[in-house]
Parts: sequence; C-alpha cells; structure tokens
Amino acid sequence: MLDDNRDDRVLLIRELRKELGAIDVVEVGDASGLERALGQRGFDLVITDHNLGWTDGLVVLRAVKARWPDVPVVMYTGPGTEEVAVELAVAVRSAIERARRRREARAAQARFQALIEHSATVYGIVKQSDGFIWVYSEPGHGTTFKIYLPRFHGPEAGATRRPAAPAANALGTETVLLVEDEAAVRSLARRVLERQGYRVLEAPNGDEALARCHEYTSEIHLLLTDVVMPGLGGRALATKVAELRPEIRILYMSGYTDDAVVRHGVLAAEVAYLPKPFTPEGLASKVREVLNA
Repeated sequence: MLDDNRDDRVLLIRELRKELGAIDVVEVGDASGLERALGQRGFDLVITDHNLGWTDGLVVLRAVKARWPDVPVVMYTGPGTEEVAVELAVAVRSAIERARRRREARAAQARFQALIEHSATVYGIVKQSDGFIWVYSEPGHGTTFKIYLPRFHGPEAGATRRPAAPAANALGTETVLLVEDEAAVRSLARRVLERQGYRVLEAPNGDEALARCHEYTSEIHLLLTDVVMPGLGGRALATKVAELRPEIRILYMSGYTDDAVVRHGVLAAEVAYLPKPFTPEGLASKVREVLNA
C-alpha cells in the first residue's frame, strides 16, 4: 500500500482487514520505499493513493506493471476514512477476482493449446498406421477419444522381440544440437545419440537452442530439431542457426501428418526429415546418413 500519510495508511489497513480478513501488507510512504518494494518480491495486489506528495499514482502504476504485468493496481484519492476503506475493499475484491479469472483463462488456454498439439501428434501417428480416431464431446460430460487400428496378424502376444540395436556403422563423434519440446522424446533421442558416441547439446525450444549456439564455442555438426514447437518453429530456427553456423547440417523430425509438415515449409526432396515415432536404429541411421551426405 502506497500513501505518504501514515495515519491514513494505518486506518485504511485496519479497515481493510476488517473487510477482507487477514492480509499481509507492505507499507510504502516514499520513493525509496517503492524502490525497495519493487525489488523485494511479487505482490497479489497494489493499492496506491492517486495524489502522492512525492509522485503520481500513474507513475506507480507504470512502475508496477513494468515489474509485474499481471498484478492489479487499485487507486484511490482523498483522505483515508472508513467509507473509503469500504469502497476500497469492494474494489480490491473485484480486482483480485478479475486477476484470478485471467490466470484461469491463461491456464485453460495453455491446456487447450497443449491438447491441440498432442492431438495432432497422435492423429499423425494413427494415420501413419492406417487407423482413425473417433471423437465425441458434450458440454458438461467431457470428451471421449476412441482410436481404431488395423488388426495385427503376426506372432502371438507373448512372443516379444527386442528392438534391434543401431548398426555399428551408425556410430559417430560429432556434436549434435537436439531441439525437442517433448521431454520424453528429447530424453530418448539424447540417450540413443550418446550411446552412438555423439556429443549432444539439448534444448526444449528454439530460443534456448539459439542461446546454445551462441554459447557453445566449438563446432556443432548437426541440428536435429522438431518441426512444430511453441514459439520459434523448427524451420525458422534452422534458418537462424544456419546464419550463425553455415556448415551445420539440418535434420527435421515430426510426429505430425505430412500436410502439417508441408505447411511449415519443411517437407521437400532436398530436406532431411525423420518421421516420429522413430526407432533407436532409425534415428541413429538417419543422423549418420545426414552427416555423411
């Protein structure tokens, strides 16, 4: 709470606690106090007098929003009274509720985006296996996904087969920059490549991959990147990395359908591409092929 009149601060805080219950309040009465508060920690809400003797409430608003864009700011004017405190309590409740709804909306949007991205990956895998997906959704009852795949006619269920190990001629000592937003896929690819002898630099997104390119002083021989990622996509990343390291080889990977990959400007005859899901031997073989090309 910012108010250069200490008596007003004490009264408003006391009345706000009557209205809102137990609240933790950091009191600010001058410019140095504001600087200390901005440097300490985040707040759920900022309350400020509009007409401070040492600055303007709008200056406080800009400073708070520059530091914490999502923190609501409530301004008031006039002397601190019980009536003002009651009105403040109403405004504070409203601001906190709006902030809560915004946080929930962002979280829901993030979950929806993740669902869309994962659904596209699943769809690509199912279509590559000549299957299809049936979806039924109804408000208040949730969503049901059913996946239908062709019946497999092969060895009995108990007859399992160990996946083949990557061939010895797929070994290497080069450095690979691995960029994949799915942690499980990234971990698998890293383990496969390290077993083959490669040095692996990994990044969960395009921005971090670019940072690794700037930080790493030795040669990076291959960029192995997912095509569709949040933020900087695989094609845009490859363009930027190639500007920094013109000799680097590029290998794209994706679990999306061919149409989606085409729309991202990747699938072409001269572009190295590895569809997901891939086997360890398939990954090792493709990496060696691209490096040898």
